[in-house]
Amino acid sequence: MKITLRMDEALECLSSLTKKDKIELTHHIIERAIQAHVIANDKEYCGYNLFEIFLAEGYNLITATLFCLGKCDPFLIEQFRKLMIWGVYDDCPECGCEMDFVTGDCYKGHLWEESKCTNCGKVVSNEPDWDMVSGGYDYSN
Repeated sequence: MKITLRMDEALECLSSLTKKDKIELTHHIIERAIQAHVIANDKEYCGYNLFEIFLAEGYNLITATLFCLGKCDPFLIEQFRKLMIWGVYDDCPECGCEMDFVTGDCYKGHLWEESKCTNCGKVVSNEPDWDMVSGGYDYSN
């Protein structure tokens, strides 16, 4: 499987409300969305809100919730509308897809790395805030 749902509070609540395991519930919701031809098992959907994709395909919130969960009430609807499609690697903070190492550097004893998401292009770096290191503008010591 290339996609899943983000493991967050919304999924946790849905799991409790439906009395299904999070993994089982995730597989069920993804399978239903694929059956409806709303999404494909492809990482291009990662980082998007599941309900917004259903909405773009002509579903309303109640219909999408009923279709994916088999039941509908205000609590289920509220949590369903928050679900995010996520990559299985859970590396990228934007979409959950895999991050590739881009570069690393070292300056004055500070080592940092930069990675780029293979899906959305998000760049993540742990480069120091140079204003806060010795010799930097805001450094106070």
